[in-house]
Amino acid sequence: LGLHIFDHVLYQLSSFILAGKSQSRGMVLVAFSRSPSYYAALLKSRGTDATDFSKWFRILDCYSDPLGWKLKLKESGAISSCPDSSSGVTICRDVRNLDKLLSGILELGKGLVGHAKDRFCIAIDSVTEMLRDVPLSSVAGLLSSV
Repeated sequence: LGLHIFDHVLYQLSSFILAGKSQSRGMVLVAFSRSPSYYAALLKSRGTDATDFSKWFRILDCYSDPLGWKLKLKESGAISSCPDSSSGVTICRDVRNLDKLLSGILELGKGLVGHAKDRFCIAIDSVTEMLRDVPLSSVAGLLSSV
Protein backbone atom coordinates (compact mmCIF):
# COMPACT_ATOMS: atom_id res chain seq x y z
CA LEU A 1 0.00 0.00 0.00
CA GLY A 2 2.88 2.37 0.79
CA LEU A 3 4.17 2.41 -2.80
CA HIS A 4 0.71 3.26 -4.16
CA ILE A 5 0.45 6.15 -1.73
CA PHE A 6 3.93 7.29 -2.72
CA ASP A 7 2.88 7.27 -6.39
CA HIS A 8 -0.09 9.50 -5.56
CA VAL A 9 2.02 11.92 -3.49
CA LEU A 10 4.68 12.03 -6.22
CA TYR A 11 2.09 12.89 -8.84
CA GLN A 12 0.46 15.55 -6.66
CA LEU A 13 3.80 17.13 -5.84
CA SER A 14 4.80 17.20 -9.49
CA SER A 15 1.45 18.77 -10.40
CA PHE A 16 1.95 21.51 -7.82
CA ILE A 17 5.49 22.21 -9.05
CA LEU A 18 4.35 22.44 -12.68
CA ALA A 19 1.40 24.67 -11.76
CA GLY A 20 3.66 26.97 -9.72
CA LYS A 21 1.69 26.23 -6.54
CA SER A 22 4.71 24.87 -4.69
CA GLN A 23 7.65 26.68 -3.13
CA SER A 24 9.84 24.12 -4.87
CA ARG A 25 10.89 24.69 -8.45
CA GLY A 26 12.05 21.15 -9.05
CA MET A 27 12.19 17.63 -7.66
CA VAL A 28 14.91 15.06 -7.09
CA LEU A 29 13.52 11.54 -6.82
CA VAL A 30 15.72 8.97 -5.07
CA ALA A 31 14.55 5.65 -6.51
CA PHE A 32 15.31 2.61 -4.33
CA SER A 33 12.37 0.27 -4.90
CA ARG A 34 11.37 0.89 -8.51
CA SER A 35 13.19 1.67 -11.72
CA PRO A 36 13.45 5.24 -13.03
CA SER A 37 11.53 4.22 -16.14
CA TYR A 38 8.58 3.26 -13.91
CA TYR A 39 8.40 6.76 -12.46
CA ALA A 40 8.79 8.42 -15.85
CA ALA A 41 5.97 6.24 -17.23
CA LEU A 42 3.83 6.97 -14.16
CA LEU A 43 4.08 10.73 -14.62
CA LYS A 44 3.55 10.47 -18.39
CA SER A 45 0.48 8.27 -17.90
CA ARG A 46 -1.09 10.91 -15.69
CA GLY A 47 -0.63 13.65 -18.24
CA THR A 48 2.74 15.17 -17.36
CA ASP A 49 4.59 16.43 -20.43
CA ALA A 50 7.74 14.32 -20.82
CA THR A 51 9.55 17.02 -22.80
CA ASP A 52 9.64 19.26 -19.72
CA PHE A 53 11.06 16.61 -17.36
CA SER A 54 14.61 17.88 -17.74
CA LYS A 55 13.58 21.34 -16.57
CA TRP A 56 12.16 20.31 -13.20
CA PHE A 57 12.76 16.58 -12.52
CA ARG A 58 15.86 14.49 -11.80
CA ILE A 59 16.21 10.89 -10.64
CA LEU A 60 18.98 9.45 -8.53
CA ASP A 61 18.82 5.77 -9.47
CA CYS A 62 19.65 3.62 -6.45
CA TYR A 63 17.60 0.75 -7.89
CA SER A 64 19.52 -0.46 -10.95
CA ASP A 65 22.94 -1.11 -9.36
CA PRO A 66 22.82 -0.12 -5.68
CA LEU A 67 26.09 -1.78 -4.66
CA GLY A 68 28.02 -1.46 -7.94
CA TRP A 69 28.05 -5.19 -8.62
CA LYS A 70 26.80 -4.91 -12.20
CA LEU A 71 29.56 -2.41 -13.06
CA LYS A 72 32.19 -4.74 -11.57
CA LEU A 73 30.79 -7.67 -13.54
CA LYS A 74 30.86 -5.61 -16.73
CA GLU A 75 34.46 -4.57 -16.09
CA SER A 76 35.46 -8.21 -15.54
CA GLY A 77 33.70 -9.24 -18.76
CA ALA A 78 31.10 -11.43 -17.05
CA ILE A 79 28.23 -9.37 -18.48
CA SER A 80 28.09 -7.19 -21.56
CA SER A 81 26.11 -4.21 -20.29
CA CYS A 82 25.07 -2.42 -17.15
CA PRO A 83 22.92 0.64 -16.48
CA ASP A 84 24.47 3.99 -17.33
CA SER A 85 23.43 7.50 -16.43
CA SER A 86 21.18 9.10 -18.99
CA SER A 87 19.25 12.30 -19.44
CA GLY A 88 17.74 13.22 -16.09
CA VAL A 89 18.87 9.98 -14.42
CA THR A 90 22.07 9.56 -12.41
CA ILE A 91 23.15 6.13 -11.18
CA CYS A 92 24.22 5.69 -7.55
CA ARG A 93 26.51 2.67 -7.31
CA ASP A 94 27.18 2.69 -3.57
CA VAL A 95 24.12 3.30 -1.41
CA ARG A 96 26.15 2.46 1.68
CA ASN A 97 28.12 5.70 1.31
CA LEU A 98 25.53 8.17 2.60
CA ASP A 99 27.85 11.19 2.24
CA LYS A 100 28.15 10.44 -1.46
CA LEU A 101 24.41 9.83 -1.67
CA LEU A 102 23.65 13.18 -0.03
CA SER A 103 26.10 15.04 -2.25
CA GLY A 104 24.52 13.39 -5.31
CA ILE A 105 21.05 14.52 -4.22
CA LEU A 106 22.25 18.07 -3.59
CA GLU A 107 24.18 18.20 -6.85
CA LEU A 108 21.13 17.13 -8.85
CA GLY A 109 18.95 19.65 -7.01
CA LYS A 110 21.36 22.50 -7.58
CA GLY A 111 21.48 21.51 -11.24
CA LEU A 112 17.73 22.07 -11.36
CA VAL A 113 17.48 25.40 -9.57
CA GLY A 114 21.03 26.74 -9.89
CA HIS A 115 22.70 28.52 -7.02
CA ALA A 116 19.80 30.91 -6.54
CA LYS A 117 17.59 30.76 -3.49
CA ASP A 118 15.03 28.67 -5.35
CA ARG A 119 14.08 25.44 -3.60
CA PHE A 120 13.77 21.88 -4.75
CA CYS A 121 12.07 18.95 -3.04
CA ILE A 122 13.43 15.48 -2.47
CA ALA A 123 11.27 12.37 -2.75
CA ILE A 124 12.65 9.04 -1.49
CA ASP A 125 10.50 6.12 -2.55
CA SER A 126 11.59 3.67 0.16
CA VAL A 127 13.61 4.23 3.30
CA THR A 128 13.17 0.51 4.03
CA GLU A 129 15.43 -0.30 1.08
CA MET A 130 18.10 1.99 2.53
CA LEU A 131 17.96 0.14 5.85
CA ARG A 132 19.06 -3.09 4.15
CA ASP A 133 22.55 -1.70 3.63
CA VAL A 134 22.94 1.12 6.16
CA PRO A 135 22.36 1.33 9.94
CA LEU A 136 19.26 3.14 11.18
CA SER A 137 21.30 5.88 12.88
CA SER A 138 23.04 6.71 9.59
CA VAL A 139 19.74 6.84 7.68
CA ALA A 140 18.29 9.10 10.37
CA GLY A 141 21.33 11.36 10.02
CA LEU A 142 20.85 11.56 6.26
CA LEU A 143 17.17 12.39 6.60
CA SER A 144 17.88 15.15 9.10
CA SER A 145 20.55 16.57 6.77
CA VAL A 146 18.17 17.07 3.87
